[in-house]
Amino acid sequence: MADTDKRILIADEDGAVGSTLLSILERMGYRKALLAKSHSEAVRLLALHLVDLIIIYREVLAVDQLGLLQTLRAHPTHKHTPCLIISTAEHRDSASDVIAAGVDDLLIKPFTSAALSEKVVKLLDKGRPSEHPAMPPPPVAAVPVRAKPESGGQSRILVVDDVQPNLDFVAAILRSQYRVLTASSGERALEIAESDEPPDLILLDILMPEMDGLEVCLYLKANPMTESIPVIFLTGMEETDDVVRGLSFGAVDYVTKPVSAKILKARVETHLQLKQVHDELQREVDLQMANARLRDDVERMTRHDLKNPLASIMNIANALAAAGVESEDTLEGLQHIEEAAYQMLGMINLSLDLYKMETGTYRFSPKPVDLGPMLEKVARDTEAVARPRGVAITLDLPPSGPVVAGEELLCYSLFGNLVRNAVEASPTGGVVHVDCRPGALHWVRIHNAGAIPQEIRAHFFEKYATWGKE
Repeated sequence: MADTDKRILIADEDGAVGSTLLSILERMGYRKALLAKSHSEAVRLLALHLVDLIIIYREVLAVDQLGLLQTLRAHPTHKHTPCLIISTAEHRDSASDVIAAGVDDLLIKPFTSAALSEKVVKLLDKGRPSEHPAMPPPPVAAVPVRAKPESGGQSRILVVDDVQPNLDFVAAILRSQYRVLTASSGERALEIAESDEPPDLILLDILMPEMDGLEVCLYLKANPMTESIPVIFLTGMEETDDVVRGLSFGAVDYVTKPVSAKILKARVETHLQLKQVHDELQREVDLQMANARLRDDVERMTRHDLKNPLASIMNIANALAAAGVESEDTLEGLQHIEEAAYQMLGMINLSLDLYKMETGTYRFSPKPVDLGPMLEKVARDTEAVARPRGVAITLDLPPSGPVVAGEELLCYSLFGNLVRNAVEASPTGGVVHVDCRPGALHWVRIHNAGAIPQEIRAHFFEKYATWGKE
């Protein structure tokens, strides 16, 4: 049951799909839904209203084109408002990217009214999360796009024909395998298609009074809620031009009259299987989104929980050093432990900033950073990884500088990761050489023997990309 007090903002630059979504949400009971046909109009409406859910429609899904979402996440009032993206793009591997952009869920067009309703209800129930959410349950199985009908899980076939004997004949052919619904007019066919239990496939006669099959097909394909329903025309041999028009409107096939039972069953089975492929794709996207969300939540919580043991390490190292130790090496080791713990704590505290960078909302605050001493520190800190592997790290640095504008902790993390990766990729006995040169454009070169494995080169720079590790 829809909560009529919930306010939903639909953003669609084209406006056509947005208008349809607006009317559908109103029929679901969401009478406070708003429609924005531009980025600026959406920002204006967000300034005037506190919304509970934002639905953004994009014909082509690209993270760098989600400017409205970046604006939303940068706003303190709306940074946690749930967001649903509707797109025609079937990006199976982009779950991590859209989540990093601030998307809460993704719905692939075409879709059913039940699929839209399910996601809207789920996101509205989720509401605005707290800064420290509870551990989410692991996604065991994908969320189904639509529940199976009660009649034993049979697919529903809607047969539309104004001639009753034709209607009865086609229904009799299919009734042993499918749940058959019938309609003797185009208006009645649209009512059934837009119901809470829509058909999985429609067999549609072309020649009908008042509203013919072509007009019915046009209505079906113009509505996102019914667009995904395959339409097969039932047509006479002489209606070739109408069939061609119908296929251009979005029908998937046709069967000529008099109807052959064998051909009809084969066509119906084929297109039901194709529709199942689309539904499986949506389930796959749902599962990937759930897994990516779970991974990000676990990582954020893990970083948060690491602070307590780190504080213990720093306190113990500081206490031992203050108590006095006879060996200079031991004192130096304790100081190094404390310093490394502080660095790690700084990186943990930086995790929120890294999230802001991915969503385009980070505010850069550069200060002078001397790369020479920093690279020396990176090499020294990486020795613990390089020594057991038999890898040497050599430096070729200028006497001073170069000094660049940056953030010291970010620069340290950047070069630390690059040098560590070079060490891990080097063969035993190899050398990682770090070379720094000032100039009009300062540059740092990190060179190691070995090569990036062929299997990972195509997505070497993608998030979480790795190779050869469990």
